[in-house]
Amino acid sequence: MHSIVHDRSAAADLIRETYPQSEQNRALAELGDAAEVTDAAALFVARCDDECRSELGDQLGGVERTEEEGEELIAHTTRGEPVRLYRRGEGHWWGIVWNTEALDRERARANQDLRRVEQNAETYRRRRRLEGGESEESPNPGHSTMDSPDPTK
Repeated sequence: MHSIVHDRSAAADLIRETYPQSEQNRALAELGDAAEVTDAAALFVARCDDECRSELGDQLGGVERTEEEGEELIAHTTRGEPVRLYRRGEGHWWGIVWNTEALDRERARANQDLRRVEQNAETYRRRRRLEGGESEESPNPGHSTMDSPDPTK
């Protein structure tokens, strides 16, 4: 979730800095809830409601034993449910592995979207330089702001 929030926040900052006013609201809305939070913990809270947290709580209990599986630690609890944990390295905190496949897809999409927003931002900067900063209308108003700002593509 950290990288999702990072990429969405970076994209939102670029959109606010470089996109024409007429394009900003739509582009920001396309980034979703991860662009509206300050960190991964806040995104987790926004996405994991009371029912979700209750289900997670049902899995948690005293640790009976642990085993390593690749980069993850599996904690077998007194409630009979295994809990997967991950940390970046020694000295970092452990986090619960949650919705891994969906979050992996979202992380990849957030990274792709950030690259596209970076390209668009550079196009908008060049355009303003060429036009002397006078016009800020979108060069491609009929398309998604995540798409290329070049109307020929």
